[in-house]
Amino acid sequence: MKLSKLTCFLLVFFTLFVLAAVFVISSDPSEGCDSSFIYPEDGSERVFYEDTDGVRYSTIPVNIKDLDFVDNGGVQDKGVADYLKGVLYLTGSSKHKITQDYERSAEYLKSAWENGVIDAGYLLFQSYLRGQGVCQDRFLAFEYLSYSASHGFSRSQRDMGMAYLDAIPLNVEKNYAEAKDWFESAYSLGDKISAVNLAMLYYQGFGVEKNESRAFSLLKMSEQLPYGSVFSGMMELGLFYERGIGTDVDLVQAYKYYDLLSPSGDDDKARIAEQMTPDQIREAISLSRQWQEEHNIFVPSYYGLEYQEDGTFQ
Repeated sequence: MKLSKLTCFLLVFFTLFVLAAVFVISSDPSEGCDSSFIYPEDGSERVFYEDTDGVRYSTIPVNIKDLDFVDNGGVQDKGVADYLKGVLYLTGSSKHKITQDYERSAEYLKSAWENGVIDAGYLLFQSYLRGQGVCQDRFLAFEYLSYSASHGFSRSQRDMGMAYLDAIPLNVEKNYAEAKDWFESAYSLGDKISAVNLAMLYYQGFGVEKNESRAFSLLKMSEQLPYGSVFSGMMELGLFYERGIGTDVDLVQAYKYYDLLSPSGDDDKARIAEQMTPDQIREAISLSRQWQEEHNIFVPSYYGLEYQEDGTFQ
């Protein structure tokens, strides 16, 4: 039996982050590992970087020694300096001539965390979850995630929501109401993906009373949020407009969003084009082009290119 596009999407939504489960995580820390949770210095907690996409490397001084003199709001900030060093060593950076080194990254992140940089807690959560530079310990990973989430780091709040959907293996029971609360917190801080996740909970009626209108309004509001990919929620909006979920059926709007997702939305465009007039298609393309020009982001369809079977655009 062939599944509908919406059914397929819903299946993907609740398994989107199960890739995190590929890490073989022991339930107990290994012998000889430090399993103690470090608390930040009392009253020092602050979020350095609000954007949930993470620090942009272009903003980090090229010479790592310059980080020792990082100026944050007019004062020298060792916590921020160590956090940025931890970020660089976590992934490595050819621009900064730094080779990936998980252990050094963890050392710097712990120092930043002790100095109150809440952002470091999220990366320490990932490090303990994956065993990168530290022993794998999902209990300790949860401590860093929950503490940083409760102190206003929206990416941690989003992942707390995912943990309560049982999409991140952190020894917490599935709880849709808890997931909903964490997504709401992250959404209130401007996180697009959390708004989309929250919308799908309302659509499904998981942890909340089913409300398609609320789901649709959250998807629309996600477009105005500052953090996350501008394309977050577009597939869902296309589906809602196509099926009339929480709003009237509007194939012009559906086609616009599918066009913006080109080439991944090309099959969807072809499907609904059969139900549209040439004038409707032209209007949808015009709306798509207008959006791209306003955001200075262009997809292949803007230039009249179509995706080919060999992976090229012509």
